Amino acid sequence: LSSQLKRPEEQYSCTASERLGRKSYKEQYVFIYRQHLVSVKQTYQYPDTQPGDEDAFSREPFAIWFQSPKTGEMFPKQIVFPLVSLTEQDSASWTQAPVLVITFENPSTFQNFIFMGDFNAGCSYVPQKQWKNIRLRTDSEFIWLIGDKNDTTVKMSTSCPYDRIVVRGQKLVDAVVPDSVNIFDFQKDFQMTEEQALGVSDHFPVEFELKAKGGFFSWLKSQFSKKRRSRKSHHSSS
Repeated sequence: LSSQLKRPEEQYSCTASERLGRKSYKEQYVFIYRQHLVSVKQTYQYPDTQPGDEDAFSREPFAIWFQSPKTGEMFPKQIVFPLVSLTEQDSASWTQAPVLVITFENPSTFQNFIFMGDFNAGCSYVPQKQWKNIRLRTDSEFIWLIGDKNDTTVKMSTSCPYDRIVVRGQKLVDAVVPDSVNIFDFQKDFQMTEEQALGVSDHFPVEFELKAKGGFFSWLKSQFSKKRRSRKSHHSSS
């Protein structure tokens, strides 16, 4: 992976959070991105100090605001949107996600958010009766792209939708490429044993695509424009 990221033609960069964790064991969030597609406007480490609910997250969410002129014809140029990773041990903690929106949001600048990560949002962590109390689920402005019946775990003995993608903002929702939402089963793709796959991770990555600026119809329109210009040039010369 390291050698691939260092290939000169790819020009990847990365942004990492501080080391996070309640005890001696720490982890970091790392965002790896192509420099020619996006740039980082700002990062934000959520201070897990909400009065009455301090230390709700085992590893506090880390937000990154990407800026790009290429993120879909539904978006204005240079739109900025935050991308938030969540990793919690307790289902009660990720119910605080709407609080993150309130913390980050500046209505005059952006309303589009992507929440991605290991939410532990399923099985014994979130009994069915708890869903009605979780605003991130009950509020219609939050759209869940990974369903409750999906399985994001590597072990054959488990089937749980722990890893989720939640988007907020109509322009962002409209920019999601149809059928691009996916759970990447690297064990199957790389023909690994379960033991080998678990050496990489006990969860499968979740992914989706955003429409490139312009899309197919803009490309098609540009082709017709080229033909018209060519015909006009031909008539002028003759």
